[in-house]
Amino acid sequence: MNGSNQNGSQLALIFVLGAPGAGKDVQCSLLSEKLGYVHLSSGDLIRTERDMLDSQYGTIISEILKEPGNFVPSNITCTLIGKAIASCPPSSTVLLDGFPINQSNLSTWEAGLGSTMKLRSVVFLDIPEELSLIRCLGRGRSDDQEQSVRKRYAAFRRESLPVIEHYKAKGVLKTVDGIGETHEVFERLLRALQSS
Repeated sequence: MNGSNQNGSQLALIFVLGAPGAGKDVQCSLLSEKLGYVHLSSGDLIRTERDMLDSQYGTIISEILKEPGNFVPSNITCTLIGKAIASCPPSSTVLLDGFPINQSNLSTWEAGLGSTMKLRSVVFLDIPEELSLIRCLGRGRSDDQEQSVRKRYAAFRRESLPVIEHYKAKGVLKTVDGIGETHEVFERLLRALQSS
C-alpha cells in the first residue's frame, strides 16, 4: 500500500492529535465541512473493526481495549488506516485523528505508508486534564468513566508527547489551544493550518 489511492493520485495528510476530549472529532468534522477534507478517525476505524462480525482483528481488539490506556498493535491500526486511505477520492487532503498515538505507531507508519505519503502538518489540540475529564464525562460514551478518562489522559501524556515532540523537531507541528468554545478553537485551528 502506498500513499496513492486506487486512482494513483497523491494524497496530502494532516494528523490531528490530542488528549481524550480535546475535540479532535468535532474539529475534524468542521474542517471536513468547510474545506472538503476527508476525515478518518483511527478510533472509529478500530471500533468498527472490533464490532464487525467477520472481523479479522475483532477479538484481539476487544481484548486489548478492555483495559483503558491500552493501545491496539500498530500493525493492525496501520492496516485499517491503509484500507481507509485507499478508498479516499483522488488528490484528497485527509485528516487522520488520533494517530500516531505512540512511538510504535510512529515507527510502523514511517516504515510503511508514511514513507510514500505527503504529511502536510500535525495538529496538536492542547487541553489540560480537568477539561479532558469534563468534556469526556459530558459526551456519554460507554468508555468515558472518570477513572477510565484519567487513565487514558495519563497514557496520552506518557505515550503521545514524545510523538508530538518528534513532529515539532521536524517543523510540521501546529499546536492549537483547545480551551474554549468550539467555534473559537476552530478559528485558531484554521489560522494554524493557513500558516502551513
